[in-house]
Amino acid sequence: MDGVLKKISISKKKEVLEPSKYYTEKNEKIIKYEFRNNFIYEHYDKKGRLIVKIKRGIINIKNIKFLKILKNSSFKKSFDEMTHFSKKKKISKEDIETLKLLKKFYKQPPIIIGGCGRSGTTLLLSILSSHSKIYGIKDETYAFFPNPFRLKKILFNLKLKKNKLCWLEKTPKNVLAFKKIFKLFDGKVKLINIVRDAKSVIQSKHPNSKKKYYVNLSRWKNEVKTGYNSRNISYTLIFEKLLENPKSELKKLCKFLGLKFESRLLKYHKFTSVKKNIAWGNKKVKSIDTIANRNYNFKINNVLKKYYKDKEAVKLNNYYGFK
Repeated sequence: MDGVLKKISISKKKEVLEPSKYYTEKNEKIIKYEFRNNFIYEHYDKKGRLIVKIKRGIINIKNIKFLKILKNSSFKKSFDEMTHFSKKKKISKEDIETLKLLKKFYKQPPIIIGGCGRSGTTLLLSILSSHSKIYGIKDETYAFFPNPFRLKKILFNLKLKKNKLCWLEKTPKNVLAFKKIFKLFDGKVKLINIVRDAKSVIQSKHPNSKKKYYVNLSRWKNEVKTGYNSRNISYTLIFEKLLENPKSELKKLCKFLGLKFESRLLKYHKFTSVKKNIAWGNKKVKSIDTIANRNYNFKINNVLKKYYKDKEAVKLNNYYGFK
């Protein structure tokens, strides 16, 4: 099968790929095999492990004696192509097998956290990872968003611990895939949507992007609206209420999760397995009292003025109790 094109794309650094916000590690690799209108994409992690494979048509790689090879292709371009071509793809056989393992890894349903960026998803991950019965995955896996599913990234990050009852994964963009995730696990999954006042979110800066605000109003509206549309299959936690009354909010959350409330959740910074995170600039986790005592006053600037002019955003924010 001469004329088959092989493209090799390797990520040269850790970076966030827009618009999906996929955080790629250095040396992730995408290989594309292309022949006429047929193709195969293979995405490998930094350790060379196959994460996901998608294909259209038939290309028998084993019988290929000659390949035209193009190296140093754009990783982002290859990643975007994978996302585009996998939108209508059904779950692969490999993912079905991985899903079976994920479902029975622990006795109780897994916990998936989602929410608009800069809304406290990492804080919630750190808190819940301090629970003695939860195995928290430290890093965002992007297993469910964007397309295609990358379920092996969860499996690669799991370890079997005798005392654990369930595993926990957090990627903010999960909120955009809540309905898919719920269907994927046949409803046997605990989805948590954390929501924060829009005025705080759109004026929050990420440690990796200190010169500009990280989340614009359009993104906040889209992700919070999508979370709202999934409210019947998920648990909504308000970030500000968590700071104001952590014990009460965490007791209610534990009830939803089917787990006993533990006082160590209030001292999570001492017990959590997630003590550092890029969302905090790789600094150590702080106690909830320290976070609650920060100055969250809003700055009257063009960003906030734009919010007040957006009736849809104000209405959505009001729904969650923010004036």
